[in-house]
Amino acid sequence: MPTYRYKCLDCGNKFDRYNVAVENRDQVHPECPECESRNSKHIMADRLNWSITETNDPVSAKQDAYWAGAERKRLADKRKRDADKKEVEFYDSEHKKKQETIAARNETIAAEDAAENEQR
Repeated sequence: MPTYRYKCLDCGNKFDRYNVAVENRDQVHPECPECESRNSKHIMADRLNWSITETNDPVSAKQDAYWAGAERKRLADKRKRDADKKEVEFYDSEHKKKQETIAARNETIAAEDAAENEQR
């Protein structure tokens, strides 16, 4: 069953609800087990900020560890893609500089050859 994490906006308590079968989870406001308020919000990105010791539920702790590991991998992959992109851009710019230098040399050689031919 899928687990969804909610945060009570009145008391700040974070709690889980299992198998909430709706399309838009932001419109679901389950009751907080601490203060019984329905002023709750579905949270997902905040999962990465929870410590595993915040909950005594081993399933939640395992899910938190999974999501934190998945986020670390995603960020590492993004850093690698960004580094690869910068490397490609660097080599492209270096290649462009070399091509410009070669073109300038060729123009100089062509101008010198033209001047030499005029003198003959």
